[in-house]
Amino acid sequence: MEVEEEEEEEKEEEEEEEENFNLWVSHWESLVVDRLLGSRAPVLVVVYEELVARPLHTLRTVLTFLGTPVDEGRMSCLKLHIEGKFKRESSKEIDPYTPEEKNYIAAATYKVNNTLQLLGYAPLPTYPHLD
Repeated sequence: MEVEEEEEEEKEEEEEEEENFNLWVSHWESLVVDRLLGSRAPVLVVVYEELVARPLHTLRTVLTFLGTPVDEGRMSCLKLHIEGKFKRESSKEIDPYTPEEKNYIAAATYKVNNTLQLLGYAPLPTYPHLD
């Protein structure tokens, strides 16, 4: 009897975790779409992958968008320390998402991407790991 109870508890925990994950993704989608559609002020879309790939360029873009002067001294300092002291070397890629979670993320990303393009923004990058 105890084994059945433990299995039932595990199943309930997994279902709750999935519901929480789906809720989080849904909130992300709503937040982005609502901000894009409801903002009266200009919106700058910063894509995480672009920030990681080209941090200095992205920072310049953000500063320019905000009307903040670019301090070349600080940019030079940032360039020297861009990797950080504590960056770990990763030998393997970890995929933490289940196929169901990937489908949920892909659907939300699709909706956000459509909204971006309808409003004249550049499309999001493709995410082959969500296919």
